Amino acid sequence: MPPFTPFPMFAPYDHWWPNQDSRFPENDHVRQRLSAVDQASKPFINLWYCDRYLRWVAHAWTPDTASDLYTMETSALMQMLNWSFSNGTSLIDWNLEDIEAYIAHVSAPPETWVGVSSVKRFIPTPSEFSEWLINPQWRPYKFGAGAVRNRISNFQRRGNKFFDFYRKEVGLNGARIKVLNHKSLTIDSKMLFTRDEMDWCLKEIGRMELPELKRNIISTYIAIALYCKGPERKVAGSLKHNAMLNQFFKKKGVWYESLGKADACLPPAFTRIFEDYLDCLNINVNQPLPEQILFPIDAQFYRRWAAFRIALSERANTSLNQQVKNTHYKWDQLSFKRIRLSFFESKTRSRPRNNSESRLHALLRANNYY
Repeated sequence: MPPFTPFPMFAPYDHWWPNQDSRFPENDHVRQRLSAVDQASKPFINLWYCDRYLRWVAHAWTPDTASDLYTMETSALMQMLNWSFSNGTSLIDWNLEDIEAYIAHVSAPPETWVGVSSVKRFIPTPSEFSEWLINPQWRPYKFGAGAVRNRISNFQRRGNKFFDFYRKEVGLNGARIKVLNHKSLTIDSKMLFTRDEMDWCLKEIGRMELPELKRNIISTYIAIALYCKGPERKVAGSLKHNAMLNQFFKKKGVWYESLGKADACLPPAFTRIFEDYLDCLNINVNQPLPEQILFPIDAQFYRRWAAFRIALSERANTSLNQQVKNTHYKWDQLSFKRIRLSFFESKTRSRPRNNSESRLHALLRANNYY
């Protein structure tokens, strides 16, 4: 039997009509795929409850947020449904063991379930949506920095709401599941970094056989995480937002980070790394910086970052310095967020309150959720 291939089930937002009576599901090809799913997964009734939930939750949306919230809600629902279908499990009958298995899945999904970039769920044509073909390039998950954490966070937020809705719909016999709230987690200090470890990391980058531009981009990205105070999206950039070079300015030989109403003075350690990067770009460090992108944050950046982390972990593991060697397991999890957690954010939070949450807590820790 061929492996299960995930497929989209919800229409694009501009073809979704929540108050219109129509065939269910509306798309002919989705109906065919559901018919081929193991009936132990109750594919039609599960999708029907997801659709009812979507109509219910949509009442809280505003016109400005509706499209984005629809995308996030349906993405989470399709991820849960596809995993259920692939395992012969019914979403509305999930128990704690299913949640544990699902978290393990989203932490390391099959490569064939992960796409590098966003693609349309269906192939649009002039015909009715009911006739649109499923896009064979569509994948439930996207590759990117922080992807695992975002998947689990989205599951926690949307999963809780969905199971609450379902329980109210069917009464006391409904699924009694509460997905662990990530705010109740205790951060594992073993996965955080010390200042000495980050100093070793930056020195090791200089010893790696990397193109000069790539080396400077990586060093600057880390330096920004270490020394800047603004949110990651603003100071370093993301897939959807470009950070700008001129957010930094120099005054009396000292670099500052612009934070709107206030400016933050940056230390000499940042200056050395940042000015090396500017020199690499042939930009005069003593002139106002141009209004240009700091560096592109795209799929290629994240692929290179992933390869860099693996190489760094391998170098630590083969180090003759035992203290460095003992840190090798950290480096393939190096991220902007984890650096920030190490030096800027609180490292203690309350413990889970019951045995069920404790089990999920241990699972999330094992999958490096935090």
